[in-house]
Amino acid sequence: MYCNCLLNFTYKTLGKSNFKRLVVWGGGLELEIKSIYTNYANSYLLWEEQMGIIIDPASDINVLQGVQIINCLATHGHADHIVKAKSITEKYKIPLTLHQEDVIYVQDDSYNLSKYILGESLSRIDNLQVIKDGDQIDFNGHNLRVLHTPGHTPGSVMYLLDDKYLFSGDTVFKDSIGRTDFPGSNPQQMADTLEKLINIDKDWVVYPGHGEVTTWSEAKKSLKYWRQFVNAR
Repeated sequence: MYCNCLLNFTYKTLGKSNFKRLVVWGGGLELEIKSIYTNYANSYLLWEEQMGIIIDPASDINVLQGVQIINCLATHGHADHIVKAKSITEKYKIPLTLHQEDVIYVQDDSYNLSKYILGESLSRIDNLQVIKDGDQIDFNGHNLRVLHTPGHTPGSVMYLLDDKYLFSGDTVFKDSIGRTDFPGSNPQQMADTLEKLINIDKDWVVYPGHGEVTTWSEAKKSLKYWRQFVNAR
């Protein structure tokens, strides 16, 4: 059952603290993607000329020293992905950006699973900026597009950078997908999301919310199987 294996995969095995870097180009400027592996979830820092965007703020704030964070983005509202959002948004005086359907997750512990994941309540976040499918975030000549992928949560999104680099949150991993048995999860929504994703033929690099960086072609190999399994639930 994918639910049980993902419980261990998602919350137990990511004790790494190392970084991996990738330099990309766009608009004539160099952009660095830093993968930050934490005990909670993968965080990703996109930075250029000492300004940056963090995707899924699970990393300690000291990792961000020397970078002015101008956007703090969440792929969804589970506690392991936003555990450091309060400190980061307060330090840099910016809102937490997430899909409008996941606002309740950052304000209600029964949805964000903080007591289950962290063993304690998560501080409520009221400074929010909501996004929707198709919204675009510009960053120094680079473009992040919001792809709404409900199922794991109603407001789960993926962020697509320059149509090349996909930050998939807990929608898609290298060999699996996000769980659909949590409060607010919806197996039918996930099945519909997977049906759309199966038909996308792109050469993306995929940065998931947990586990290893992979490619879209590799990630897609398991989607048909999971699509059938979710439907059978």
